[in-house]
Amino acid sequence: MMFYGIEATSLGMYQAEQLCCSKCGGENSVKMKVFAKYFHISGIPSFPLGKIGVAVCQSCNHSVDNQGFSHLQHYQLAFRQIEKKTSIPYWSCAGLGVLLALMGLAGYSLLGL
Repeated sequence: MMFYGIEATSLGMYQAEQLCCSKCGGENSVKMKVFAKYFHISGIPSFPLGKIGVAVCQSCNHSVDNQGFSHLQHYQLAFRQIEKKTSIPYWSCAGLGVLLALMGLAGYSLLGL
């Protein structure tokens, strides 16, 4: 297990409305899976890094990731609409909260209050 790194967790899969597959041309056959990326230390999520997505055609199983969205503007627009529907989980900041609590406790004990 790595001491620190970047992980992603699924936020859900959503139907992309009025989006055709870039490979087979299937209409309304594309679903987008949204992931929340976060930085972790010893497996404890420390702070969120944003959202990424993958578009998958239900007809031909062709997939396009976030980097491929830059070449397909209609995919980018659809992802932005779907991205607004999702929120980053509160627990992705858990490590930051623990760190702040420990710093507060250390400061409290150093001041001898």
